[in-house]
Amino acid sequence: TGRSGWWIFISMIPLVGELILLFILLSDSQQGNNQYGPNPKYPGMAQVGYPPQYAAPYPAPYPPVQYPPQQVPPPQGAFCPRCGGQNAAGAGFCQNCGTRMG
Repeated sequence: TGRSGWWIFISMIPLVGELILLFILLSDSQQGNNQYGPNPKYPGMAQVGYPPQYAAPYPAPYPPVQYPPQQVPPPQGAFCPRCGGQNAAGAGFCQNCGTRMG
């Protein structure tokens, strides 16, 4: 909006400062160029464009990494409903907490 960052401290004034800050945050930005380049919101100014070194999208510095699919073996045995520990198939009691398996 063309204001300094110091305007954030206006919110320290109770009620009135918060309303002023809300107005500042909701107000429209300035037309034309600023220190970051042209304002893309206004079509007439967007024709100017950014310098080539700031053009988007940026090229990726490295090719994307392709990881092989993971092969996860299916779990063997049963899991305890109380502690979540894995037990051997057909076990009557949990090996970790002693809960009867069901």
